[in-house]
Amino acid sequence: MDRRLNNYQGINYNYSQLIIDNVAEAVAGMNTSNAVKIYGDNLDQLDELANQVFDAIKDVPGIKHVGILRNVGQPELSVLLDKEKMAFYNITKADAQALIEMAIGGKTATQKYEGERKFDIRIRYNREHRSSEEDILLLRIPTLTRATSFPSRKLPPFARSLARLSSTATIPSASSASSFRCASATWAVLLPRHSAR
Repeated sequence: MDRRLNNYQGINYNYSQLIIDNVAEAVAGMNTSNAVKIYGDNLDQLDELANQVFDAIKDVPGIKHVGILRNVGQPELSVLLDKEKMAFYNITKADAQALIEMAIGGKTATQKYEGERKFDIRIRYNREHRSSEEDILLLRIPTLTRATSFPSRKLPPFARSLARLSSTATIPSASSASSFRCASATWAVLLPRHSAR
């Protein structure tokens, strides 16, 4: 299983049994057998200390599946629509949101049936048209007015007309064990196999 899972980069995984997870969570507050918990109020410093623990234990013989439970999540990009400018172009908020959702994340257009199985067919922009903030800002929104009413005879681009982007780092969870945030380094212990005599 390790060989197959190692093909997926950026994933920390662990093997356990349900009853063991329940006991570990009741004792330590997380689904792991071993952990170093670091408490504090500075999220960047907590992540740095967790990285140091990770580096210190990752090569210890017998330790496997070392991971970090982080405080700071992935960057989150928000598209902030300007209602007045949208009204000028006669664009509804629902139309703008639907196009953004379809272009970036994809939207189910129809379904395909193969025997008894059913599959969603999703449409979204090619990767080269949705891979950067600038690409998102260049999305064109359909209007309720004919495009020929604009001097350029084209639909308005996002960047100049309708929206701005805001990027923030998300904080996925907070520890309830104390009044501080908590970062943790976790690991499993690989026990040596003994032959039965």
